[in-house]
Amino acid sequence: MNLQLTSEQQMLRESAVRWVAERGRPAHAGEAQPPAGERWREMADMGWLAMTLPERDGGLGQGVAETCVLAEALGAGPVVEPFLPAAVMAGGLLADAGSDAQRERWLGALASGEAVVVPATTGAAPAMTSAHRDQRNPVTAAAGRSAATRAWCPRPAAHLIVRRAQ
Repeated sequence: MNLQLTSEQQMLRESAVRWVAERGRPAHAGEAQPPAGERWREMADMGWLAMTLPERDGGLGQGVAETCVLAEALGAGPVVEPFLPAAVMAGGLLADAGSDAQRERWLGALASGEAVVVPATTGAAPAMTSAHRDQRNPVTAAAGRSAATRAWCPRPAAHLIVRRAQ
């Protein structure tokens, strides 16, 4: 098994490392910080938010290796935008289990950077995120079912919180 990066993966890594060095890190005291969402849109413009989404849904259909290359570069930043929860976890869940209407509505918006879609976790939220608890489940609520369990989201600015139906 060859674990060397391909030339395309190496270019992805280099561009991500360069972007993180220039734009990805949060502002320090006294530095100007980009407007909210600007870096998220930049990530979309580079195709990173569409990278793991299936081609049938307007994504690039890349695999785990490319995702790991990008995630490693973003994680070294650090980058505060929710690449793994949004583009990989929630995007993958919607692509695999979402209805045609849900995929059409949300995957394009995620890929373009217009929306932040994150997974929710059921049960008790950690103490630091207790202010972000949500009593409803947008995915099952949209289908006309109510959720009896609590769902919480670690990203309060999310446009959609995706959670598995009971």
